[in-house]
Amino acid sequence: MTAKQYQAALDRLRYDPEAGFFYWRVPTRNKPAGTEAGFLTSSGQIGIKVAGRIFLAHRLAWFFSHGREPSGQIDHINGIPTDNRIVNLRDVSASQNQWNRGKPKNNTSSKKGVSWRARRKRWYASISVRGQSIYLGSFLTLDAAASAYEEACRRHHGEFGRTE
Repeated sequence: MTAKQYQAALDRLRYDPEAGFFYWRVPTRNKPAGTEAGFLTSSGQIGIKVAGRIFLAHRLAWFFSHGREPSGQIDHINGIPTDNRIVNLRDVSASQNQWNRGKPKNNTSSKKGVSWRARRKRWYASISVRGQSIYLGSFLTLDAAASAYEEACRRHHGEFGRTE
């Protein structure tokens, strides 16, 4: 993004860091000044169109609060992609951002990092570290497999790890 594009956003928008919302400073074609800016993108994040360019609200929030672009990706600490309060945002690497993802939508075990193997009648746990899947073991109970994942998550992913 260019300095000119960010300047256009600074000129046209006001950011409330405690609420995480942007408001129009000036009227637009279809919005009066003072109204909330933004729309929900197909990826579930907030986008804001300024001067023909679509900005992601979380990246704008970082810029408005810190005066610079983030060096990496912006992670929503609580996992809610529409919560753009500055206290909920952190500048992270791509790996750290992935570690903070919730369990996949197609997860059938109800626990992140755990799957059922019907043939063996056991629960399996695994975790991804530096692009490699690490096998944590097979377990008789879901709780035992989930505990193994949670412990590995704390060890390998630290503050960025999400276990639910």
